[in-house]
Amino acid sequence: NIQELATLRELGLNVTVFILQNGSLGMVRQQQHFLFNDNFSASEFGFVPDFLQLARGFGIDAINANEDKQWFKKAFAKGPHLVLLNINMEENVLPFVKAGSANIDALRD
Repeated sequence: NIQELATLRELGLNVTVFILQNGSLGMVRQQQHFLFNDNFSASEFGFVPDFLQLARGFGIDAINANEDKQWFKKAFAKGPHLVLLNINMEENVLPFVKAGSANIDALRD
């Protein structure tokens, strides 16, 4: 929830929020890939908010890890931070367990 950024700032918590930005609802897209033969519906975004500006609006240090080689050092400095990592929307979270299946039946590739 966006208001959690306000809480981090108000309390000055040493918390780093990571956003893996893939321009989609990644887990939904993944299910559509594996279970519905790449029949994608409402899982890819044409517009993505500027999460860096959003965090800065709350007074939180915001770092684009794809552009800042010192991101790791900055991300774990004192105070709240937000780190944005752009990733390919075709990256999947594996292993993947289909609904109703046993963990031993997980998809691995």
